[in-house]
Amino acid sequence: MKPEKDQFKIKPPKTYKEQIEIYKSRNLYIKDSEYAEKILQRVNYYRLSDYGLTMKEPVFKNQYSGCFIRYRHLLTFSFLARLSILLEVAYLNTWQTVVGSLKDFLGKSFLHY
Repeated sequence: MKPEKDQFKIKPPKTYKEQIEIYKSRNLYIKDSEYAEKILQRVNYYRLSDYGLTMKEPVFKNQYSGCFIRYRHLLTFSFLARLSILLEVAYLNTWQTVVGSLKDFLGKSFLHY
C-alpha cells in the first residue's frame, strides 16, 4: 500500500463569497448576498445546505431550486423545535424528581402522576 493513497485529501477552504457563488451555481435564489454572507459567518455552510436537500430539484424549468431565506427559516425552526423538546424533557425530569422526593418524604405512594 502506498501511504499517499491512504491519506485524506482536504479541500482548501472557500471564502463566504465563494460559498455564495456555489449556492448560486446550484440555482439557489439569493436576494441579498451581504445578508447571506453574514448568515454564513455564523452558520456552517454544510449545516445550512442540509436544509435544502428537500428542495434540490426545481419543479419547472428555469425555476430556482430554493431560496436562501427559506433555508434560514428552516434552520431557525429546527433550532426552536429542538430547544422546545429539550425544555419539555427537562421539565418532566424535574417534575418526576419532585414527586419522587415527596413520596420518599411522606413515606407513602399516594401521589399518582
